[in-house]
Amino acid sequence: MANAQPSEPQRPRVPARALWLSLAALMVPVTGALAFPEALGEYGALLWLLALVPAFLFAYYRGWKGVATALALGMAVLSITQVLAALWVLRVPDTLLGVVAFYVAIALGIGALAERLHRDRTEVEGLAYTDALTRLPNRRHARLFLENEFAAAQRGRLLSIVLFDLDNFKEYNDRYGHPAGDEALGIFGDILATTTRRMNLAARFGGEEFLAILAGSDAEGAMVFAERVRSALRSRKLGRGPLTVSAGVAAYHPSMRSPDELLAAADHALYRAKREGRNCVRLFGRALLEAAPPTPTVFDDPSQDEPAPDDYPRPPEELGKSRPPVTLLPHQITVFGSGRQVLLVEEEPQVRALMATYLNREGFAVVETDSVRAAVERLGTDFDVVITDDRFPDASGHDLVAAVKSRWPATQVIVLTGQRDAHAAAEALRAGADRYLFKPFGMPELRGQLVDVLARRDRLINRRTQERVLSNEERERAERAWGAVVEAAGRLVDAAELRDPFARGHGRRVAAFAPVLG
Repeated sequence: MANAQPSEPQRPRVPARALWLSLAALMVPVTGALAFPEALGEYGALLWLLALVPAFLFAYYRGWKGVATALALGMAVLSITQVLAALWVLRVPDTLLGVVAFYVAIALGIGALAERLHRDRTEVEGLAYTDALTRLPNRRHARLFLENEFAAAQRGRLLSIVLFDLDNFKEYNDRYGHPAGDEALGIFGDILATTTRRMNLAARFGGEEFLAILAGSDAEGAMVFAERVRSALRSRKLGRGPLTVSAGVAAYHPSMRSPDELLAAADHALYRAKREGRNCVRLFGRALLEAAPPTPTVFDDPSQDEPAPDDYPRPPEELGKSRPPVTLLPHQITVFGSGRQVLLVEEEPQVRALMATYLNREGFAVVETDSVRAAVERLGTDFDVVITDDRFPDASGHDLVAAVKSRWPATQVIVLTGQRDAHAAAEALRAGADRYLFKPFGMPELRGQLVDVLARRDRLINRRTQERVLSNEERERAERAWGAVVEAAGRLVDAAELRDPFARGHGRRVAAFAPVLG
């Protein structure tokens, strides 16, 4: 398995203004050759040098490919123009062949120079995101990758990270020398590169600190990965002496508001691994999460939050050596189920108890039932989420889905099904379910679905609130407009009645008595 490396950046598309300028440059010699051949004479061939403008522009944006496109376009336009000139019996300059040869030579030279510049720029960009010693992505690249994956985790995707630190590396360096230390760093980098999946990323995060970002992996998978790396280094025979590594593992939790909190969790776990004897792996679990005391300036008043830093605000030499600040650690008061209500409909008592325990731990208020009839009786409450099995002795779970959606359209419904086929999933979605889960499933899968559907419910409610506000504003505008129309009509009637003193005020009196008479 290969480690994710900085990929060659895609070259930009040619902008529209460059295309229009290229077209204009080609139209000048075409117009001269077809409209003014006699006036231009031999100088008409020189106009074809303007075809170098597309070559310059396309080479700037696309390198060799751009030059090839511009060259093909220029030669096609030239050929078509000469065919038209021959059909119309127009004079063709004698120097045209030499100009064409000169044009091709210059275009090829432009292409070679542009390609060289593009390669140099790509190499420089690669060096900016690659560690020169280990050839792994560097801290800057890791930060960008982590921010992207953290955003995906907030939408429900699994994410775990592992922070590695080589044990007693300073003593190893002092004892065997810096060349031996560099060799050890390179060997550990190779171990990480061969152990990390291509979809993930392992980077050098500091001096002897390394970070592995495992997209789509839960805490258990990250622990297995970290143990595999630790065992590989321990069994590797280094030239000068043995070397071990400690690791801290942390998995994304919805209470985490930034990548720094995830890094702080792994940093805290690494600190534990160092304190507990080194050469081991420790996980930042719920016990540590709940041990983090609240910090009013950070959590209790969101308006006082400082903007997120561009990088983890701890220098590499402190990672794992000291406990990270409390203000960086996630806190249990922000569990994503706080203030949310879930209706759990499951016939099997053990499964229902397991799910209810997990949901309560995440902060949800859970109402449990074991039948569709009992669940329907509970629909007087607008639940945030309804989790239901698809089969019951008394009725189908799809009937419950229809009842929920008819009463509370914004309530999100997750259907659990034991039939692992597309037909069962399609039936659930046709009934109105928002998501489905195949049994058996793990709590990380359920968490991902809950994060997703809660975000969707919030978007629906916000949209309806905005529509309601807009509807009220439109109603008020309509009433004001209608009032203006009635007032204008009344003024017209008054103006008409001024001509007849016996009918004066008659329209107003009729308007006043009309509501009374019905």
